[in-house]
Amino acid sequence: MLRRVALLLGLLAASPASGQTSWRLVADGQVDPSWLASPAWTADSLRPATRSALAHLHALGYATARLDSAEVASDTVLLYTSLGRRFGLHRVAFEGLERMPEADARAALALRNGQPLPDTTLEAALVRLVRAYAARGMPLAQIRVAALDTLGGGYALTVGVEEGAGTVLNRVELPRRTRTRPALAARLAGLEPGRPLRRFDAEEAAARLRASGYFRRVGAVRLERDSVGALVAVLPVEEEPPGAFDLILGLLPSTRSGEKAQLMGTGSLTLRNLAGLGYDLAVRLNRLPGRVANATARAATPQLLGLPLRLDVRFDGLQQDSTLAQQRYRTETAYRIGALDLVALVSSERTQPGDAGREIAGRAQRIARADALYLGGGLRYRTTDDPVNPRRGLALDALVETGRAVRSRLAYPAEIAAPTPADTLVRERTATRQDRLTGHARAFVPTLPRQTLVVGGDVWLLRSPAPDEADLFRIGGATTLRGYDEEQFRAQFATRAVVEYRYRLDRVSYGYVFADLGYVDQPALGGAVALRGMRPGYGLGVQVDTPAGIVLVTYAASPETGLAAGRVHLGLSFGL
Repeated sequence: MLRRVALLLGLLAASPASGQTSWRLVADGQVDPSWLASPAWTADSLRPATRSALAHLHALGYATARLDSAEVASDTVLLYTSLGRRFGLHRVAFEGLERMPEADARAALALRNGQPLPDTTLEAALVRLVRAYAARGMPLAQIRVAALDTLGGGYALTVGVEEGAGTVLNRVELPRRTRTRPALAARLAGLEPGRPLRRFDAEEAAARLRASGYFRRVGAVRLERDSVGALVAVLPVEEEPPGAFDLILGLLPSTRSGEKAQLMGTGSLTLRNLAGLGYDLAVRLNRLPGRVANATARAATPQLLGLPLRLDVRFDGLQQDSTLAQQRYRTETAYRIGALDLVALVSSERTQPGDAGREIAGRAQRIARADALYLGGGLRYRTTDDPVNPRRGLALDALVETGRAVRSRLAYPAEIAAPTPADTLVRERTATRQDRLTGHARAFVPTLPRQTLVVGGDVWLLRSPAPDEADLFRIGGATTLRGYDEEQFRAQFATRAVVEYRYRLDRVSYGYVFADLGYVDQPALGGAVALRGMRPGYGLGVQVDTPAGIVLVTYAASPETGLAAGRVHLGLSFGL
């Protein structure tokens, strides 16, 4: 009695003076701080408080815990309980287990002897067993708790199983007026109609559909029986528009040398999932400062000769005033394994000098006529939860190419130590082995509600004993190094670290701030000044989903130009 009075006086001294009732659970004479009482309970809420306290003790394994008494004093209510014996898991038995080995069923439950069995733990164990059955081609198996008894000092759990028969997936069903063909949707979801359903994971199927980029929304994938008993996979999807026209405008401010501000732009037309078969077509025109323009045409098919191989054919053309013209024909084949694409590629490239490119710079023609063939491979890996505005996940791609460039240019003979314009030029032919590496990585990490941290990096590397100006990477601008002019640098090696912090407005819209830290190694080719060093950039932007389409606005600056002379980019994407 004295111990109880002392405990009561101590709690009263520590109770709040705000007038709000404080609830305390006293189990076998000791205060249990792990029980969190509802702050909304008043002094007359004894019944719900008792249920909460006993449920808390039962979850800890005290199945026979009981309420002895309750005391109310001032703003504090004390609930006195007797714990009794603590029960843990003692034995697991199965009813109806036939097609799965008992050892595998126990492993799927992942329950340990002696552990308490709150409802959440037991429910999670049963879900794991259901998924194990689905992985064995029995997605309709039903699992239940057949019995949960106390045996000696522990629980005796009996799991009831209705396995059902292994069954054939008859077909997949999509919402009405969906363009996507069922065969394509099934392949994207990893399902095989007409074959026994060996494995089914609804969450994985939905994730694969979202990752395809063809669907704006993907609901919970489920299995149903139709009117004749056939098994049907229902894919509740909402498609993205069949195409989009994108326009990106950039404004470069005037420079101290007197050059006026320049407007540049990129326009692209993309047609996706043509005829519902997954075929993609895209055309892009890009106008850059300094009378530089490039064009891209691309076509992709989701499979090749009925095999799970994605084929991507692409043409890139570049015209740099009267300096050079370059064409690239590239073919990629990708084999998908889950979220991973294994890529093999072939690229044929031709460079032709213009009038300015045929000028003699030093001892040789500035731009050589060149033909190159590259072979390569790499991987792409993406596990983001949304293709448009992800909150979590990882995106990675890396490509390595090796090839041989055959060049032809006019040059002064090597035996002439100090050539003059009067000396005769000769045709010089060389063959050079070159390697290229490109890599991009982004990690999306959710922080606070609606907020996401994006970190990552990019790398571009050319290995060549004698690189030509036309072989270098063009770095700078909205997609490579923000805060600098478009394609300001001609780099043999460049890398960039990226940090963005986004605030999500809705599924598509978000605002963000960013910082880039780049490193550029530019050789002295074609009259360019050799430079090597860090190139930081920073800025902010916003992407908004409007009735007319997606609008993206960014403002990027660098220490070289200052915040007042930043680069503005406006992007517009109109759904067709």
